[in-house]
Amino acid sequence: MSLNFFYCWVFNKMYSVRRLTCNGCLYISVFIVSVWWAEAIQAKEIYILPSINITTKYDDNIRLVTDDRFERLDGFDTSAYGVITRAKAVVGVRSSRYDIALDNQVVINRYSSDFDLDSEDVFVNFTSSFDATEKSRLSLSGNYTRDTTLTSELNDNETGTGLVQDNTTRQMWSVSPSWTYFLSNTQFLQANYNHTEVSYDKSEINTFFDYTIDRASLSYSQQWLPVLRNFFNASVMSFDVPDIRRETIEYSIDAGVEYQISPTWFASLTIGGRFNNTDITFDQPTFVNGVLTTEKVKISDNVQGMIFSFNIDKQFERSNAGISYSRTTNAQGDGRLQLLDKFNANFNHRFTQNLRFSLTGGISVSSNSGSEDEGNDRTNYNIRPAISWLFNRNTRLTGGYQYRKQEFERNDEVAESNSFFLTFDYQWDKLATQKY
Repeated sequence: MSLNFFYCWVFNKMYSVRRLTCNGCLYISVFIVSVWWAEAIQAKEIYILPSINITTKYDDNIRLVTDDRFERLDGFDTSAYGVITRAKAVVGVRSSRYDIALDNQVVINRYSSDFDLDSEDVFVNFTSSFDATEKSRLSLSGNYTRDTTLTSELNDNETGTGLVQDNTTRQMWSVSPSWTYFLSNTQFLQANYNHTEVSYDKSEINTFFDYTIDRASLSYSQQWLPVLRNFFNASVMSFDVPDIRRETIEYSIDAGVEYQISPTWFASLTIGGRFNNTDITFDQPTFVNGVLTTEKVKISDNVQGMIFSFNIDKQFERSNAGISYSRTTNAQGDGRLQLLDKFNANFNHRFTQNLRFSLTGGISVSSNSGSEDEGNDRTNYNIRPAISWLFNRNTRLTGGYQYRKQEFERNDEVAESNSFFLTFDYQWDKLATQKY
């Protein structure tokens, strides 16, 4: 494959998406410069790995409308038939000293429904690493996402939208440089920095606020034995919401251990603490010499809490299973920092070389990370059994069922959903200049 063809393929892939912002163009420029640089120093491999995924689904309550709201809608049809098409391509260059990759994905959502569910989503992920010396490694990653608040809420409650009922466009970009220094064959230090910006289009129903996140962290890892590793992390994070003059600073520190209990058992545990300070500034009316004016007033909220994660995995002869439980914080589009407790379980079994079964499920509880209970807690339940048939190493057909339930602390409202899906996956063989 010639490099001219490669460049054209990248540009056609990226520019075929409408309304790609300058952030996305920046990633294209970075990647093309990286490719040129890799060519100049004789890259070992230049490759393209394309794939496509088409899903048809039916959901009887796709927006998780609560029973109380459904009654107010007077029999409004909450069901939807949809076709979701995902086109993806990973393009990259690599050698023994560096690895550069650009992961592009376009998702087209089309539904037959009274709800506004259609969207065209774009995901661009850039990753790179370079071994500067035998002991030092430099890395740079970036991300650009354009999706909708409804898409992200339906697929993942950790993406920062919170509870929504409006299909509002959300754009997010981030850049993350890092440096790793190997103290020895068993010890290393790593410094990371991340800057993220999120913006929303105007919403007719919900209120969303643009925000930025800056996070810096330092970690130390020690490999004691081939089966035993422990690590320590310290980080500081700033979550700034200018429109409502709200800023949260979070300091966290944690320690963890990973242990290969046996060839088929693996476990890890991380535990630590968080220290949050939230400042809210507002203008308070006041009279000065009989004249009405305003003065700035700042309210601060300080809170401490635990953060942790635990997971254990078991490998059987023809199956594997795992469970995990974690408590983390993450930013929300309503301008608040959310505390998320999450439990997940999964099981996979291979009946034959072609027939596979999977079962995933989980429970997550979203609550306020501050000191006051605002009564906005949500509990989500989900379970998803599926059967897959592998025609060959490139082609897969998967059918399954998913049950979702959401409970609200306020008013004790409940929403339930049942959905059925059929997914076709095809991944082309990697196209490369040479084997690496």
